Amino acid sequence: MGETGIEPVSGTSFIVLLMLLGVFLNAQDLLQLNTQDAVLLGLVGTTVFGSAISMSGTVIGDYKNSLYIGNRPLPHLER
Repeated sequence: MGETGIEPVSGTSFIVLLMLLGVFLNAQDLLQLNTQDAVLLGLVGTTVFGSAISMSGTVIGDYKNSLYIGNRPLPHLER
């Protein structure tokens, strides 16, 4: 994971990875997971989080740019 635009993807993704590993490794008995499955779920969750924060920042950036330029963003096409 790396920096994508202005969103701190790598820093926050590392924090989320530590949190998810803590949750899944401590709840192995409750969720009936072995260590390998818990680590895999943590990595998948971190990937989803990193992708979501990257895409949301892009959408917000496009919205702000359109406001600065003077075009009003439309939620749908009007005819």
